Amino acid sequence: VLQLAIVELSGFTHQTTLDFSGYTGSTLNDFPVLIRLDSNIPNFSLKSFKSPMANDLRFFDNLGRELSYEIDLVDHAKGSLAVWVEIPEMSSTTTVSVNWGKASLADKPPVYADDGSAWSNGYRGVWHFRPMNEVGVLTDSSYFRNHALDDFGFTQSDSVVGSGRSLSGGSEKFIRLPSSYSLDSLHEESYSFSAWVRLEEEPESVALDSVFGIGFL
Repeated sequence: VLQLAIVELSGFTHQTTLDFSGYTGSTLNDFPVLIRLDSNIPNFSLKSFKSPMANDLRFFDNLGRELSYEIDLVDHAKGSLAVWVEIPEMSSTTTVSVNWGKASLADKPPVYADDGSAWSNGYRGVWHFRPMNEVGVLTDSSYFRNHALDDFGFTQSDSVVGSGRSLSGGSEKFIRLPSSYSLDSLHEESYSFSAWVRLEEEPESVALDSVFGIGFL
């Protein structure tokens, strides 16, 4: 079967190509990859975008398919951009074309950048822990929109990716997820949970470790 893709790249003023030659694992399907764009990328500058929020950003794979993405952070002070891009088939031979600078795309982001398309591979919830001051919840980027609640924590700006959430005080400090049809059935099936967690102090015992785990999860 021969697959043909027609990609219209005219109008983009800037382009760079990224590869995953350093990846040595098996092929991953519909895998969200974190891509950081900054001064280490030749020809990259936030000033070259036609939109201050990078609405004109587009990704294409080596088959010409436009890739869904979600921007995690646009940092004008550091001149950097962090974005999650869903790669249909990620392997060591995969290449991604990054394009920006097209004026006709500047007014608004693509629909897929906000509707959870970058997390289509079975994700029930994706929480980046962005600041709550504008919306009052910790937004879920997945299609299911299982927004989390936190009455005790505060924004931590120097996290692994973008902003994070700082909790302290033991097991009474936690992040709450309201009941929803997409989460309530998880105990009946197989699922995985992953997070970056930094403990400011090492727990004194396994028992305390479990308490910290409950507090952070």
